[in-house]
Amino acid sequence: IAATLYPDRFDWYGFMCSGVEDYEGLRSDLLRIKKAGFKLIWEGSGTYDTVSYDKTKFLYECLESLWMDNTLYVNNGAYDWKNWRLHLASFGSMVFRFYNDGRK
Repeated sequence: IAATLYPDRFDWYGFMCSGVEDYEGLRSDLLRIKKAGFKLIWEGSGTYDTVSYDKTKFLYECLESLWMDNTLYVNNGAYDWKNWRLHLASFGSMVFRFYNDGRK
């Protein structure tokens, strides 16, 4: 995951129609994000997204196994702009809620 290169520079992570495949070092990369003190990890995919649905579920399961708080957003969409708009709205509202609640 590219975001793990600089875990101290990011607080909010949004994985929209992406997820991950298993690789050596995945769990240690995720633990670096945890150690850096992330605020939010959000994953979203549509059930008809043949590109990323399984990878998104896999990322969610990895985060859960490492006791990392995260949000999984699944809808009946595909890999298209309509689905991305839903994801942006969901992720964006959570980021601003965290920010406005003083959890910067």
